[in-house]
Amino acid sequence: MSAAGAATPAANLASSSPPKPIPPCCGERTSITPARLFIRPHFLEALELNATEGPGSLRGTFTRALDPITLEWQRFDFALTSNAIELSLAEKIFGAAARDILEPFTFTSPPMLRISGRIDSAKAPTGAHQSIDLNAETNTEFRFHDFPVERLAFNGTLRDDTLTLDRLDLDFAGGTATGRAKVSGTGAQRRVGFDYALKDASLGRAISVLETYAARRKNTPPPAPNRFLAEKSNVRISLALSAEGASADPNSYHGEGSATLD
Repeated sequence: MSAAGAATPAANLASSSPPKPIPPCCGERTSITPARLFIRPHFLEALELNATEGPGSLRGTFTRALDPITLEWQRFDFALTSNAIELSLAEKIFGAAARDILEPFTFTSPPMLRISGRIDSAKAPTGAHQSIDLNAETNTEFRFHDFPVERLAFNGTLRDDTLTLDRLDLDFAGGTATGRAKVSGTGAQRRVGFDYALKDASLGRAISVLETYAARRKNTPPPAPNRFLAEKSNVRISLALSAEGASADPNSYHGEGSATLD
């Protein structure tokens, strides 16, 4: 900043500069290179952010605005793309906001993720809000609120405490499913609703996955191998299902559906 108080670029790091390691909490394999920064007393803009972790990468931009009196952050705008990078890195960079967005998901390997939006803190003039758009793809197993599926592609939005997945394509029990889902509320009041169509799944595998999931939710041992399920592994099931219930209680779900067996 000049003596007259005008805003001037405070950092312009050449893209060829060597990556600067981020704090030890983020791991030795992780580095961040903010290629261009624009800084004012209460405003920070990363015109280009590059982060790497092993073979993965994260690229994008963000701006952060602070309260001019208290210097507490008020607004955070961002647009990021990550590929083959652990999602925990997002929390290390951006804190609790990233944790709230990604909490419903558990991936066995890092997905391709595109995410953009705005987060306002409780100190912002309009209070705490978040408006985020996200898109993810993975070809390996993942869990959504601990429910396992084998592949995923989705488009979604997060508006305050409501996560809406408008396009949700996945593989389950050897079949394919398409549909949408919504997660709303927080804590014990969190609810999940979904509307799916599943085609050509293995009946035996589907029942086994559901039994194991129910046992996990109840903190009980997984069911013993079932001869009946093994005999039904070649039976194929297609179904349409719509239901809603409390996130923490699988027995609370109510809805309707239909199924056919081949």
